Parts: sequence; structure tokens; C-alpha cells
Amino acid sequence: MLALPFVVTLRTVSPLLVAAALGAAVLAGCGSDDDKGSLDHAQVVQQANAACKTTEARIAKLASPKDQAALATYATQMAAATADLHDQILELKPADNADTVALQDYAEGLDRANGALETMSKAAKAGDTGRVKAQATRIEQISVGVLAARAGLSACATSIAPGATS
Repeated sequence: MLALPFVVTLRTVSPLLVAAALGAAVLAGCGSDDDKGSLDHAQVVQQANAACKTTEARIAKLASPKDQAALATYATQMAAATADLHDQILELKPADNADTVALQDYAEGLDRANGALETMSKAAKAGDTGRVKAQATRIEQISVGVLAARAGLSACATSIAPGATS
């Protein structure tokens, strides 16, 4: 499991909660049979996990926030990294409807967490520590890691995701 790159103090707001802010992978594509793809479960898992590992490496390079201003930047950069991951995952086209549904659930969780990160960034810029903490709590409650695990995405569930399974 990716260690959160920073530990937040009560003063600067827990970057731990921020890092717990998200983590990763998603897919979607609900719709008609015309939307069905050709990737079997193993291919979906392999490609999604590879995308998660790439995103994990990108996030690991981010500077750990030491204050509210740095937290705002970190949250924005983390949201950008996971939004890119989301887009990569959405390009996957599983053949199995169960995979599609599980990936859609994960994608929705990632979208909600990204929204919370964006709100967190704005709050940090405004110096609103209470709102930053509220967004960190919101992100934790989304449990993106659990959603990834349900989709069978072990690397996504244990690397950059809050609520990781290990």
C-alpha cells in the first residue's frame, strides 16, 4: 500500500487524509450491447492495475504539503493524476457486464473523490481548515479502495486508494 506522502498536522490539515483522498481506477461504460468490448476479466484487471501503478508513481513524485498553500497545490495535482487515470480506465471495454458494473461503481467513487479534492484545494487556498478536514473525511468515506477491490483491481485497491484493503 502506498504510504500517504505526508502526515497532516491538525494545523495544516491532515495531508494523510488528503492522500487518503483518492486513489484510483475506474471504468465505465454502461449501455447497450454495442458498447460491449472484447477484454476478458484478466485483461481488464491487468490493464487497470498497470494504469494504477503508473498513477501511483506519478503521485509519489508530488511534494508533500507542509502548509495550507502546499496542500491546495497537492490536492489539485492529485486530482489531475487520478482524473487522467479515470480517463485511461474508461477506455477499457470489458466483455463481461459484471466487470462493467464493478468498474462503473469504482469510477463513480473516483469522480466523487476528485470533486472532494477540488473542493479541498479551494478550501486550502482560502485558509478554511474546517472545510479541508470535511473534504478529507468525505474522501475517506467514499472508500475508493474498497470499490477497486470489488472490481478485482488489487493494485488499485492497495496502492493509491483510501480505504485500501491491505
